[in-house]
Amino acid sequence: SGEGFYAYVSHAIMVSIFIPASILPAVIVAWGIRDYWRAVGGTRPSLRHFRSALFDAGRLKNLSGGAAEGCNYEKEDRYTMARRWAHQAIMWGFLLCFAATTSGTILHYVFGMEAPYGPLSIPKLLGVPGGILMTIGGVALIPLKLRADRSLGAPHRWGGEMAFIILLTIIAASGLALYAATGTAGVQPLLILHLASVLVFFLTLPFTKMVHAAFRLAALVRDAQMNET
Repeated sequence: SGEGFYAYVSHAIMVSIFIPASILPAVIVAWGIRDYWRAVGGTRPSLRHFRSALFDAGRLKNLSGGAAEGCNYEKEDRYTMARRWAHQAIMWGFLLCFAATTSGTILHYVFGMEAPYGPLSIPKLLGVPGGILMTIGGVALIPLKLRADRSLGAPHRWGGEMAFIILLTIIAASGLALYAATGTAGVQPLLILHLASVLVFFLTLPFTKMVHAAFRLAALVRDAQMNET
């Protein structure tokens, strides 16, 4: 009986499904970070440490390669920044989509402004570019991973890593398609696909390569601490 997506799935049902599905993985990751921090001898971090870590993470400093020319695994003797750019597109796209979801939550619960939101609303201005960046990054990263030498990584993890990249791409592309299909018969199947893929993302988050984002940030914070000593 609602408007937009809520005509197919009520807001109450969405919340009852996705809150537990997001909190439990977050607790698992937080527990792992706590153990990691103890293992590396981390001390109480300061804002300066976080600022340094976020700056390095934001520009993916450590994906620039030893000679700051990028990676050469997909072009043999030729270096390229393609992998770094693809990673940055996915990372910034994901952060924009996360910000879009956060802004929508604030609009709903703080200001009483319920979805659907217009094309010039904050959730759309953040989410649409974010979805485009994630899709572009995923589409670019898939062939790069297919061309890469699997022996340079962990071969038994290759399938899971590829599935994760495909999952992120499906989430972004289905979200964009869902927005474009507003008011048509395509909303229902696209909504099922999008919500299902997002649910899979949350439930598998602690066991996929996505968890590296939290551990990598923690490592960069610890690195900032070590650089002061």
